Amino acid sequence: MNKDEVVSKLITLAGQVYHADTAGFDAETKIHETLGTKSLMRMGYLAQIEDEFDVLIPIAEFGKIETFADLADRVLEEM
Repeated sequence: MNKDEVVSKLITLAGQVYHADTAGFDAETKIHETLGTKSLMRMGYLAQIEDEFDVLIPIAEFGKIETFADLADRVLEEM
């Protein structure tokens, strides 16, 4: 799986978890500014990411990741 595929899947998962229209999202979209910082939603999104990609990302680290591209890089590091 390449970075573009990971970014696409991360955006899809974000839309599902946050019930958001992600049509305008891309790799450089800032996750927390765009989707908000509600902790339960963030935890749910992280759980979906971990299940989908079979990775473990600490919640504290996840909170520091800014864009979908950054998140994709982190996921690919763990894969």
